[in-house]
Amino acid sequence: MQAGDIGFARTTKIFGRLIRLGEWLKFRRCEWNHMFVVDRIENGTAYIIQATLRGVTNTAPLGSLKGTVIVMSPPCDRDKLLE
Repeated sequence: MQAGDIGFARTTKIFGRLIRLGEWLKFRRCEWNHMFVVDRIENGTAYIIQATLRGVTNTAPLGSLKGTVIVMSPPCDRDKLLE
């Protein structure tokens, strides 16, 4: 894992379930309800850029996401993505 990687999460809280329900109603398929970008790695902890109810932040550690999480290389330049 490195800065600029992208990830998807399937969280278990109420908002995650509501997002998946809405996606299922529209597309009849929904596996993930949250997307994030790895911002930096400090002392072995990955911090992510993500949208929250209070806006977009980069202060949460990846470990704060509860549920199933996958992380992969982006299909574009990492530096441009982080910019």
